[in-house]
Amino acid sequence: MAMTIFFRRGPCAAPHGVPSLRRLLLAMFAAGLPFAAAGADATPPAACRIEADRIVELAAPQGSVVERITVDRGDGVAAGQALAVLRAERLRAPAAPTVSARQLDEELRAARSEAEQAGQTLKRLRHLASQDFIGAEALAQARADHEAAQRQVGRALARRAAWQHERDAAAAELRQRTVSSPVKGVVVERYVQPGERVTERPLLRLAVLDPLRVELVLPASRYREVAAGDKVMVYPELPGAAPVTADVAGIDRVMDPASNTFRVRLTLPNPGQKVPAGLLCKVTLPREVPPATAPAALPKVRPVVPPVYKRAFASAAIN
Repeated sequence: MAMTIFFRRGPCAAPHGVPSLRRLLLAMFAAGLPFAAAGADATPPAACRIEADRIVELAAPQGSVVERITVDRGDGVAAGQALAVLRAERLRAPAAPTVSARQLDEELRAARSEAEQAGQTLKRLRHLASQDFIGAEALAQARADHEAAQRQVGRALARRAAWQHERDAAAAELRQRTVSSPVKGVVVERYVQPGERVTERPLLRLAVLDPLRVELVLPASRYREVAAGDKVMVYPELPGAAPVTADVAGIDRVMDPASNTFRVRLTLPNPGQKVPAGLLCKVTLPREVPPATAPAALPKVRPVVPPVYKRAFASAAIN
């Protein structure tokens, strides 16, 4: 809306149709003419975007069949929690062999008992041979029996070790068929259902929401206004959300020549995951005026008077 005021040429005390300065200022304010306000050179808050700190996609060997999935979209998960189990009947067979660990342990105990008895027999016959009560053939037979018993103990130990190795290998391969969460976060997307065969797509998509990452793009003229380690206020564009404090984690050292801008990365602690990811936001850096969240007092203004009005003001009477 434009306001046009006509004046008569020449000096006059208070010519008809020329309002006083006070009335003219009120009329200019009502008409929306520009005013220069104190602090009008303050930099406005910068726009930003709140994102998840990390996105993790859990995959599985191609050709596997999903047996069970324990989570759905929106569920929170803990680090190490089992999220999916793949079908693996072929791998479960070695984990339950025909010979049990108990049978192998009994075999090992029997072999050691025989070796101990053979050793005692050999010791007794050596004592008798030293007194010429038995011949050399009996002593040689006792020595051979003792050596055979020791070899039997060695074979029992080898069988027990081989069984344990096979069992551990089968258990490790089964653990690979159990998909666990590497992070604490939330399930963003679930791509498969039980009974489906795994192809190139992942099983689940997870997001880490504590902390959050805030991406900020600033013009090159503001490069010296922010430094790593600074604390800034972030205003999420979410009804009822209170301002939160974030730390400057990194600043790009290479400008974008097309837009003459650079990016700033902020770390936003989010205990309890109260702030969702994907929001737009505003950020106030040092020496900035925060976005208006409540009515504030009107600043002192200085009128910008067009040159055409200056002569009229000089001759107008101030009421």
